Amino acid sequence: EGGGGGGDAPNTARTSVATTITEEGDEPPTAQDTEPSTVVPPNPDPNSTNPNPTPNPPPSTKPKKKKKKKTQITFEQYEAIANGISTHLRSLETSSSSSNLTWTQATEWYLTQVTSEIGESEEEADKMRKLVNMVIKRLVEKDRVLMFMDDGGVDGETGEADGGGGGGKTEEKERLLGVHPNYVI
Repeated sequence: EGGGGGGDAPNTARTSVATTITEEGDEPPTAQDTEPSTVVPPNPDPNSTNPNPTPNPPPSTKPKKKKKKKTQITFEQYEAIANGISTHLRSLETSSSSSNLTWTQATEWYLTQVTSEIGESEEEADKMRKLVNMVIKRLVEKDRVLMFMDDGGVDGETGEADGGGGGGKTEEKERLLGVHPNYVI
């Protein structure tokens, strides 16, 4: 008892931590995604004997990629959404009914929980809905906290539904979500 050398770590504020979520859910653009700058050689000496001076390189014929819109949120916002949804899903799994929610149902559940924060504004509700969808997508695809559940079993493929053929976003959002069994809340 004394000295303050216990195992308690001091509380630190996470003010500089931010999470970037792209609209498509892909990695942020890398140096390969951006067009390299071309170096133009200086004008050749007019008195030079070289009859074929090096011409400027032709312009790049690669189609320019659209930059993905990035949405940045604080870690606290991300953590609040992730913990809220995963805790709710885990409580549904452990209850006697053993029912899971679809992606859409989980989004709507979270929006009902934060209606006091976002108010009655449809614009704010739409922004929050998009944000929650992006966080769920990250929880499924990158962090692997959430996973799709099919027929009571775990579906290993996150992008395709049973039967293959054109599984789009609409079908993906109607699949059941569950919390990964190794994830500790």
